[in-house]
Amino acid sequence: MTGPERLTKPADANDRVDSLSREREGESHSPPPFSQSYRLDLQYHGACFHGWQKQPNGLSVEEALRVAYERFLGSPVFVDGSGRTDAGVHARHQVALLKTPFRLPAEAVLKGVLPYLHPDISIFRTQEVSATWQPRPVEARQYRYFLWKGSPPPLFYRPFSAWTPYPLDIQRMAEAAALIPGERDFSSFRGAGCTARHPIRRVDRVVVLNRGGHWEFRVTGNAFLRQMVRILVGTLVQVGTGKIEPVGILEILAARDRRLAGPTMPPEGLFLWKITFPGETEFPIPPTCWEVPIG
Repeated sequence: MTGPERLTKPADANDRVDSLSREREGESHSPPPFSQSYRLDLQYHGACFHGWQKQPNGLSVEEALRVAYERFLGSPVFVDGSGRTDAGVHARHQVALLKTPFRLPAEAVLKGVLPYLHPDISIFRTQEVSATWQPRPVEARQYRYFLWKGSPPPLFYRPFSAWTPYPLDIQRMAEAAALIPGERDFSSFRGAGCTARHPIRRVDRVVVLNRGGHWEFRVTGNAFLRQMVRILVGTLVQVGTGKIEPVGILEILAARDRRLAGPTMPPEGLFLWKITFPGETEFPIPPTCWEVPIG
């Protein structure tokens, strides 16, 4: 593997990481310029993370990535993502920007970090990109929610799905789902603590699929508010049980009142499924358990 092109190298990368942490706590040292940029395509199991963005009360995916690359390179790096996921939510496909002070081959960026990478994160594709490339805005983000029917899911699906004991009416849910798309105020589906500047979001498509033993909800749009997809799914579930009428979705949207929408579904059933950039061609993404036939 080709090593990083650099002028100096600290004697111990772990000591360097400790000093980096102290700098972030208030010491007045300037980080080196970030001259190289890389795109990372990655996946993660969200159960042990407090979401994507760095948090004061627990480990985030963003922080775990940054620490892994700083330990690998022995130098500060910058990490940014294409979208935030809430605590406990998984990602089949997330995209991140990595900035470093020196250049490495893309393969070294992919493989060199492996000994330092959190075991619940997998980077499956790396590319060197221009200094002006940014991970946002994107063309579309798709989320998928998996809900087991009737009883708790099989043991090895439990980390990746929720379940409902109630029978759901697919026609009612499909009717309600068709009323959601559009660019509008989604305040009624905005979770507490959301820091978004405004509640206007564009939802392109909402689909409910009956998969036999489980339900699958697909929500595609340009951006989402905190817990928005989980609240949308919770509301559709209440439509499916008959608690809310399908046309009631429009009334809930118009009210801009979180109290009128359904519950926030558990995070383990939700995946950030796919990030799409304008003009990008399809490429293989490692499969999840939901893409393997259930026997």
